[in-house]
Amino acid sequence: MPGVARGSMNHPSAPIVHHPKDEDEAKGHGGHESHPNNPNANNNHPNGNNNNNHNKPKGQGGHGTPNKGHGNNQPNKGHGNNNPNKGHGNNHPNQGHGNNHPNKGHGNGNGIEENMPKKKPKRSDIDVIFVHDATGSQKPYLDAATQESRNYVLKLSDGLAAAKNPGTLRFRVIAFRDHTDAWTVHETNPFTSDPTVLEKQFRALRAAGGGDGPEAQREALMAALHSKHSHWRKNAKKLVFLITDAPPHGVEPGDHRPRRKNPILTSTIVDGYRREKIKLFVFGCVPTINRYRNAVSFYKKLIADIGTGGVYTELAVSHGARDAGRMSRGVIGHTLRVADEATIEERWEDFILDKNAHGFSFNAIVAAMYKKLHAEGETCHEVSCPHSGDHAYHKAPITRERVEDIVRRVLGHGR
Repeated sequence: MPGVARGSMNHPSAPIVHHPKDEDEAKGHGGHESHPNNPNANNNHPNGNNNNNHNKPKGQGGHGTPNKGHGNNQPNKGHGNNNPNKGHGNNHPNQGHGNNHPNKGHGNGNGIEENMPKKKPKRSDIDVIFVHDATGSQKPYLDAATQESRNYVLKLSDGLAAAKNPGTLRFRVIAFRDHTDAWTVHETNPFTSDPTVLEKQFRALRAAGGGDGPEAQREALMAALHSKHSHWRKNAKKLVFLITDAPPHGVEPGDHRPRRKNPILTSTIVDGYRREKIKLFVFGCVPTINRYRNAVSFYKKLIADIGTGGVYTELAVSHGARDAGRMSRGVIGHTLRVADEATIEERWEDFILDKNAHGFSFNAIVAAMYKKLHAEGETCHEVSCPHSGDHAYHKAPITRERVEDIVRRVLGHGR
């Protein structure tokens, strides 16, 4: 994609409106921008289902009296028992059968801190696909990826070993250009764990073609989903890194998608990535991608709609060799974070589902998990952008935000 063609599209930012059609054309508008971590708790009450019984008369189940039982005038006593802290009232501060109790569910004795899972190492296999723009403007990025490809394998393997994760890593490269080029998507590379093979996959690519700005990103993302020439492992954590400096066709004003018999719809990509639990990370190459009116908002909305925990981030590489570390730190940091989260998620998944089934709220589950993990000294990799287009990662104590992300995904609230 020559710089001249891109530079001519230096539109100022404009409000984004939702596509009325799934094909994303909608007269060039790119869709709502939506944050991928927008919480969607299923319950407005912090600890329960908020069943209120304030209108019940006293003496009939003790609903209006915090410390009285069923028609019993003895304070702090229940119905026919001498336990001073039990009653049948839904608002009893210590026990009770109601959903308003801060630490109890539906009266089955299943407390929020009961049956917490023990910490134990678990295997997290990881499959990574790089979906790389290979048009003319991408030479610095392809050079950087080629230079750092060995580090992807070696540093990530070291990271898993340090975390006592016995899982394995596999990588493959898919490249794309535009519909009018000699080829549109190159997808024949197999998954590999060999750093030499991965380097060869990157080194075989040449930056050429493009020309009109938008490219064949949808077709490439669909190729990664199906992976016809090398299949995803069933139980592996699946990551796709899309590196590009342009939107797909049909997103920008005045640009239309190429006519084809069976066009690939954005909604098809969303459904497929959601079903396969693929995390999509988009590295938007700056400053070029920011010259488009709708490109960034399109990718942010795509990630949010998939809802599996991906991220949009900026990447700046002017000279492949000098700036190669920026891309490497982004890939390695996000992959290690996914591995950390996977270990925590697999440990706590049954607990989250059980507590949710017994009426505990999103916030109550998060608070209990965070308290336990914090006490255990749990850590998780975090990724930051200290400068525009750069990345840094480090291991830090688990944050409440990270726990919220995990609970949200388990409960299906991430979309």
